[in-house]
Parts: sequence; C-alpha cells; structure tokens
Amino acid sequence: MEKNRPISVAFDDIRYKLDIINHLEYRFINDDLGMVISFIQMGSKLFHTGQPYRAKEGRIIRILQGTGRISINLIEYEVSAHQIIIIPDNSLIELLEISPDYDFQATTDHHNTVYNYK
Repeated sequence: MEKNRPISVAFDDIRYKLDIINHLEYRFINDDLGMVISFIQMGSKLFHTGQPYRAKEGRIIRILQGTGRISINLIEYEVSAHQIIIIPDNSLIELLEISPDYDFQATTDHHNTVYNYK
C-alpha cells in the first residue's frame, strides 16, 4: 500500500490557511500561541486518518473524549479521554484510528519556547 507524503502543520500553515477550518471560533491563534478548543467543533478539513503530518513546533494535546490509535515519530500509542500527550518539535504524527466521538484540545507555541526541553 502506498503511503501519503506528510503534510506540514507548522504554526504559520495553520494560522494563515483559513480554508482548512470550518468554524474558526473553536480555535485561538495570535503571534505567540495557537490553541484548538475542540477538534470536532472546529471541523478541520485537513486532519483525517491515514495521513501523516509534520509538526514543526511542539504540541500539547488533551484528549477530551473517545479513543484512538496514533503514531508519533513512528511509535504507536493507544489514547483515550483524560490523557495528555506531549509531542516534541519536528515530529511525524499520524491518526491511525479514532472513534466517531474522538475530540481533543491542542496548544502550540510559535517560538517553540514552551516545548524546548534542552
């Protein structure tokens, strides 16, 4: 089976490509910080299972409801409600399988200062 090429989900890609989101009111973004308040309510046209993404900046993900299997840097994880996931910068992320009610919140720092552990 042929794999899809990773799509960039860098801070500026998400900030300026407004056509990839149905409901902008469910995300907050300024010069320093980006936050998704509800993935389901936001209605992203970009994210779906089987598509890898390259995240330039680190992420903190909070699972609100549902279950899923995700791959972060080619390592698979089972995720479910009430979990927090910390994703390092320059990660390869893929949603492998998610339940119909899967919802999460996400935050990213444009300058990558919050997620830089060096």
